[in-house]
Amino acid sequence: MSNLVRAILGPVARKFKTLEQVARISDTFRRGRIIVAKNGSYDILHAGHIDSLYKSRAQGDMLIVGLDSDESIRKRKCAGRPINSQGDRTKVLCALECIDYITLIEDSIAFVEAVKPHIYTNDEVYGINCIEAETVKRNGGKVVIYPKVEGYSTTDLIDKLRGSTAWA
Repeated sequence: MSNLVRAILGPVARKFKTLEQVARISDTFRRGRIIVAKNGSYDILHAGHIDSLYKSRAQGDMLIVGLDSDESIRKRKCAGRPINSQGDRTKVLCALECIDYITLIEDSIAFVEAVKPHIYTNDEVYGINCIEAETVKRNGGKVVIYPKVEGYSTTDLIDKLRGSTAWA
C-alpha cells in the first residue's frame, strides 16, 4: 500500500486492499468460515446503505466490499457522478466496523470471481438474477437479496439537493 493511501485513510488503511490481496485473504479465510461479499458505489452514504451493509455482515464471518471506482460509476450512471471521489468513499467505508476489507473495482463479476464468496448480497433493485449471480453460484455460493430501505436513494437525495432553494 502506498504512503499516499496510508496518509489519506489513516488508521483504517489496513482495510483497503487490492483485488489480488482480497482474493488471497478470501482463499485463506474461507476454511470453516463464511465470507460475504457486497459491492456498490456508496456515493453519498445514507441509512439505507448502512442497513444493507450491517445485514450483509450478519450473514457471515467476514464482509468484503467491492467499491465501484470513479471511472466505473461514470460509465454506468449519469454525468456529474460520482459526487464523492473513490478516495473519500473508501475512507468513509473503512470507518464502518461491519466491513472487514474494501477493494476498488471496475467490474463486479471480476470482483465476485476473485473473492468467491459463500454469500453475495444485493438489494432487491438488482434482484436474485443480478449479473453477478451466475458467477457466485458457479463458485458454490448463494445470492441473498435484501429489500430496499424505503425513502433512501442516493439519486433521489441528489435530485432533492439540486432542487432545493437552500443551495441556489
